[in-house]
Amino acid sequence: MDIDQEIAALGACLDSWFDEMIANIESGDRRAQLKTLLAGIQIPKQFDELKQQGLATLTALLNSVDITSENDRVASLLRGFEFAVGLQATLQYEMGDVDGCNQVDRVVDDIVVALASVGSGRAALAPLLEHGEPRIRVSAGRYLIDLMPDRVIPVLQQVEKEGPSYPDGLHAHWILLTWELEHKGRFNALACLVTRG
Repeated sequence: MDIDQEIAALGACLDSWFDEMIANIESGDRRAQLKTLLAGIQIPKQFDELKQQGLATLTALLNSVDITSENDRVASLLRGFEFAVGLQATLQYEMGDVDGCNQVDRVVDDIVVALASVGSGRAALAPLLEHGEPRIRVSAGRYLIDLMPDRVIPVLQQVEKEGPSYPDGLHAHWILLTWELEHKGRFNALACLVTRG
């Protein structure tokens, strides 16, 4: 089980704990309430440990110097991008950890800046526009909309149409709205950080 799956499992555990606690409160059973309360103390600690492990993994990926070829570096960064987007969604929607989500968002930015510095640049994200997970497609589109709007806009529109009230659909909506109003994508704020080697 990878880190974001472990965090999602902890989120489910937290939901179960909350349901059990509500039932114990309604029953008035003080002993059961105390037992459930003590069990719940460990959940945030485990969650924080997993989050830190995920961030450390992503940081190690970004700082890795032992990758021998440019193609291997790009492939590694793409895997890191997918992992980070999954971790970010888990933190935000399973655990409600906005600060953790923002931390991972900055790491995703760093991954895209690193991609932009090697090989074909951030265009390497383009295959992710066809990924099976809508959140991956939307996140790739967030960084590519200014580079290839004709390809990205239909992808985002499709995700928005499929789930307008779900997180991925809302995210796609905001990216499209920003593009429509400002003709800017997320990468516009990051371009100054790119150094081609």
